Amino acid sequence: MITKKISPLILLSLIWGLAEATFFFIVPDVILSYITLKSTKTAKTACIFTTIGALFGGLIMYAWGKQNLESAEIFLNKVPAISEQMLDDIEVNVKENQGLAIFTGPIKGQPYKAYAVYSGSEEINYLLFILITIPARITRFALAVLAVDFILNKKLKNFRKSNKIILLSSFWLFFYTAYFLLI
Repeated sequence: MITKKISPLILLSLIWGLAEATFFFIVPDVILSYITLKSTKTAKTACIFTTIGALFGGLIMYAWGKQNLESAEIFLNKVPAISEQMLDDIEVNVKENQGLAIFTGPIKGQPYKAYAVYSGSEEINYLLFILITIPARITRFALAVLAVDFILNKKLKNFRKSNKIILLSSFWLFFYTAYFLLI
């Protein structure tokens, strides 16, 4: 019997996708960007596994929103960087745009987990939710990988790996500092 061992980075990306879709507040793009520095091929595979994790997490949140919106909202309000105003905006977006809101919300820095909850509470078709989640999530993750590959692996290919790690870490530090200050 031939078995192929799953890379720890691939497993981590799966877990991170699941965690961020449920309770964690740091986007999977962070781990995917570091994986890209190591190997773009591995990062592309990690995008698939991150999407699978996000889908499972999204289905959990969808079911929670469908069964008990009030407790799901209480939970979401305890996640860092999520406010009642943000949840109100997301709820309106989902009511007005249905499943398509899953594409637009995360671009605005709004968490997928909340879109999943409100998709469930609005009783958006379960299969439609799945079919929208997959391209919405994988597109986002793939764009992060492609951007890091283009900038750090191609344009800055002569930089030492340690300098690329410093640049990437500085970017994420700046990104999250600005995000938490602006929300």
